[in-house]
Amino acid sequence: MLDASDITHFRVEDTLLFAATAEGRHLIKGNLDGLEAELDPNRFFRCHRAVIVNLGRIKEIKQLFKGAYLIVLNDPQATPLPLSRRQAKLLRERFPW
Repeated sequence: MLDASDITHFRVEDTLLFAATAEGRHLIKGNLDGLEAELDPNRFFRCHRAVIVNLGRIKEIKQLFKGAYLIVLNDPQATPLPLSRRQAKLLRERFPW
């Protein structure tokens, strides 16, 4: 069992769902759609079709070329996560940056 505050993000890789923490990755049963429905939307945000980020773990958001964005986490690895253009608009409404 993982504490939600320890999770930096969830990511789908090759049809497997992982929760990432400072200690590493943990395999999770289920799918991202089902997980998203269960998570607190004030804490977690689906930033890409394959990624859900913990809003409290965002260090910065970088704008790349052609309207693309990158979320950088405040973990030791400064983990980069994709942020889709469509989700960037929704994130700005909920999490000003």
